[in-house]
Amino acid sequence: MTEILRVENLSKSYPPVAGFLKKLGFLLNLTNPEKFALQNISFKANRGETIGLIGFNGSGKSTLLKCLAGVTAFSSGHISKKGSVGGLIELGGGLNPDLSGMENIDLHLTILSNQESKKVLKDKIISFSELGSKLLEPVKTYSSGMMMRLSFSISIMSNFDIFIVDEALSVGDSKFQEKCIEAFFELKKRGTLIFLVTHDDYLIRRYCDRVLLLNRGELKFDGETEAGIHVYETLKNDKSSSNNSNSHGLQIKDLNIYDHNGLPAGLIASEESFTVELDIYSEEEMEVFVVLNFYSSSGAYLHGCISGVDLNQSFKIKGRNKIVCHIENHRLLSGVISLRAAINSPNGLAILAESFFQNKLRISSDGSANGFVNFDRTWKLSTSFN
Repeated sequence: MTEILRVENLSKSYPPVAGFLKKLGFLLNLTNPEKFALQNISFKANRGETIGLIGFNGSGKSTLLKCLAGVTAFSSGHISKKGSVGGLIELGGGLNPDLSGMENIDLHLTILSNQESKKVLKDKIISFSELGSKLLEPVKTYSSGMMMRLSFSISIMSNFDIFIVDEALSVGDSKFQEKCIEAFFELKKRGTLIFLVTHDDYLIRRYCDRVLLLNRGELKFDGETEAGIHVYETLKNDKSSSNNSNSHGLQIKDLNIYDHNGLPAGLIASEESFTVELDIYSEEEMEVFVVLNFYSSSGAYLHGCISGVDLNQSFKIKGRNKIVCHIENHRLLSGVISLRAAINSPNGLAILAESFFQNKLRISSDGSANGFVNFDRTWKLSTSFN
């Protein structure tokens, strides 16, 4: 395969704070070291590869992509690339919110000198976005899903040699996501190098030839997809276990999700019932409340369940226990969900143990609504102002 990108000893650092903050740190006897977002990153990539970039929030994934795209200057190292770089580095990036969707398309097409190519490309962008008359409205009125459609449609038709998608597929409906994935395959056939950043292990496993795992700005793994996900899971478990030790011998050993048929599930449809099962161990007999918190891939808090509030009583546990929370007709929309499980004292004041389960659940929906949660709604036109 033909090499298209080489990164050698890439580092990105931010200088220590200055001025008033520096003086405040001195008075409080705080150290003020240089902060590294990336440290000595090196890898090579070939045409036609699809590479998954994985790691915790704040691990340096977006910084690396911005360095590759030339959006952010790096501090040291070298990037050698053949061809153009572009894509979706952040939602709405490159769009003027005061212009209409159509005007934004025209603005991006001004770089093309061939008028005939411009018209063909414009028609393709309009068709791919499926936004119809919404393209005549200002972008600032768009939902996040509509903005993703417009940004992706412009980017995917721009024929970049290196194409970057940073978390954008977590926004929008599952039908359009599948359409985007099909477009990836077309790019791949043409020899485009694709970088896919997502917290969705399902997408990484299904579409990526290999993964790069970043942790605290360092490249911890570069290789086969399944092996990379395993290393990442180990890091997540290590991080979780550091919050899951206590003087009561109390542990949250595992969390599993089952669909409405009682089968293990990683993908649940919107409004479909499912069950969360916790595996808990306690050396002592004790009474506890159990808490489940649901988070989006971006870290937004979606919902919380507290057993003590729902049941108005505590669980009495000792030894190995399974605690089950059955959820009916949830209204979550398409996205990747992480869960936090916690065991609290019956008064709710003390957290006795907690664990975080990243990217544990994927929700699919029909695309009729945008955002995190659906609402029942009705509309009517009223001419009365009484």
